[in-house]
Amino acid sequence: MIDLETMMDKQVDNYLIKGSVGKGGMGVVFKATDVSLQRTVAIKFLPEEMCSDESMVKRFVREARSSARLNHTNIVTVYGVGTYEKTYYIAMELVPGLPLDAVISKEGRLPIARSVNIARQVADALSAAHAEGIVHRDVKPQNMIIGKNDHIKIMDFGLALANFENSQLTADGTSLGTPDYMSPEQWKDSNVDARSDIFSLGITLFAMLTGKLPFAATTALAVMRKTVDSPTPDIRTFNDAVPDELAHIIELMLMKNVTERYPSAALVSKDLGQFLAGMSSASAVSQDPFSTPGSDVMRSNMDTNDSKIRGASGAGISNTSAPQQQSSQQQLSQQQSQQQLSQQQSQQQLSQQQLSQQQQQSGFVPQPPSEPRFSIVQIAGAGVLVAVALLIGVYFAFFSKPANPYSDIFPESDFVYVEPGTFLMGSLPDEEDREVDEAIHRVTLTKGFRMSKFEVTQKQWVAVMGTNPSAFRENSLPVEMVSWDDVQAFIQKLSIESGISYRLPTEAQWEYAARAGSTSAYSFGANVNFLAENAWYETNSVMSPYATGNTGSPRPVGTLKPNAWGLYDMAGNVWEWCQDWGAPYPSGEAVDPTGPANQINKNITRIGRGGSWYVPAAQCRAADRMTHDPAKSTPDLGFRLIHD
Repeated sequence: MIDLETMMDKQVDNYLIKGSVGKGGMGVVFKATDVSLQRTVAIKFLPEEMCSDESMVKRFVREARSSARLNHTNIVTVYGVGTYEKTYYIAMELVPGLPLDAVISKEGRLPIARSVNIARQVADALSAAHAEGIVHRDVKPQNMIIGKNDHIKIMDFGLALANFENSQLTADGTSLGTPDYMSPEQWKDSNVDARSDIFSLGITLFAMLTGKLPFAATTALAVMRKTVDSPTPDIRTFNDAVPDELAHIIELMLMKNVTERYPSAALVSKDLGQFLAGMSSASAVSQDPFSTPGSDVMRSNMDTNDSKIRGASGAGISNTSAPQQQSSQQQLSQQQSQQQLSQQQSQQQLSQQQLSQQQQQSGFVPQPPSEPRFSIVQIAGAGVLVAVALLIGVYFAFFSKPANPYSDIFPESDFVYVEPGTFLMGSLPDEEDREVDEAIHRVTLTKGFRMSKFEVTQKQWVAVMGTNPSAFRENSLPVEMVSWDDVQAFIQKLSIESGISYRLPTEAQWEYAARAGSTSAYSFGANVNFLAENAWYETNSVMSPYATGNTGSPRPVGTLKPNAWGLYDMAGNVWEWCQDWGAPYPSGEAVDPTGPANQINKNITRIGRGGSWYVPAAQCRAADRMTHDPAKSTPDLGFRLIHD
């Protein structure tokens, strides 16, 4: 019999049993010491009554084989598998902490930021498992251990099925999972894939935010009926503090129709991360002489509507403040009036200077009044010269191109000419972390363009617009908290006043320039270990001097290595707006693609590219795509300019 009394101080292969940890649906767990490596581990035994069930043994052994392939910071590590007398065991990492269900039971509702942080970590873990073809099938708070600083470890892949092996373990109709957290397709025993885990994670997030279950009932059968047939309740009826945007994310996770649900855990993680970035940045705003009066007041709810291209809608976060916008518009109007007056004065001064130069070049030098000494011919000749000079001055004043007031702020030396050419857009089928919206296709760009080496900085934004909307303040940092609509207003004003037609790159132009001739995940190759030399992302952006505490932030533009074409921060730092509406790629080859002419299928998002300081390496790949509500902004979203 496998219990603490009989197993205490017994040695099982290299493991010496030292105590009990607990008992789960798939086994009894003990604390043990690995006598060879002198480390503490957990040993899970399959209950003896299940060892006579061949299918159950297969499931148990499958846990070891499935979990052993996973190497992720949010997944419990499996060390080995073996047999003891008439049963089987798995040796795994012993994780200190409490199960999430115990925390919810003790504390009730968890704070929004804490809940989202936990759910995002679980989504990251599931994404790693799904990439290996493994579906957990039993995602629930009991299988999540909360450690120090709310670091999450997901465990118990004993119910996981490896899709690539086409398992027949459920051929008898037995549903694997825990009733309250099972997806509709699990209840129906239909094809279950990674999206089933997303549904279960949605219920877990719902439970953290409300202390309740969305399909609670007194019997498993009643739970089944609610999960399959009843409408999903609005989480805001249980907790009205949940922002609408987060409620929408949860709604997408809990879609009954699997085709309407999030297609991948990676996208769930991205949306939750964007939401969390918006919340955390509110406390990171700092004052400096660079900021303008009132601009240090952060918008209380940062907006994100960041999602992969997935049809009609994406998760959104709203943060627009109408009074602040009106004030900014008034300030902008005043600044524009002042600038126009200043330009008129400058043009008048320029005309006077040009007149003086023309007079000097013609040989005419004004003399003080004196007695007339010149002949009529001389006087007439001088008069002609004066008239010519005046005409030239008038021409320069009214018809010549005015000087560019931003030539020092946006010098042409900061722009790289990108030659026309043909490239493969999207990701190759074997690229790690590849997403479904990255279909590979050949694209030809027939016209070259000049692209800024750097993302637009806060100093540049303020020089044009007069105010600084950014969450993290420093002249050399990229401007952020700017919507696509904000950027269009900036570009229009800059283009009119500079005489240069600036614009955002199309998505195709952006990827062409980001790849700089490569076909790999990153411009420098496929080895992610070199990313920290080329991009600011979640791993190396922490402990930022521009943020409070241990949080990350954007960094000054151009501080890491450029790509082969001399462009900096094409990966990481801030996401970069593109001109295109969000839409799937067209089929076949494309020439100078610009995306759809307008929003299609009610998709009202715009494209962002390149990843940011807040996201993992996978989202900094050259092919990775993000869509975002053009009217909203986040503290990791900026842009760069191009022109002909």
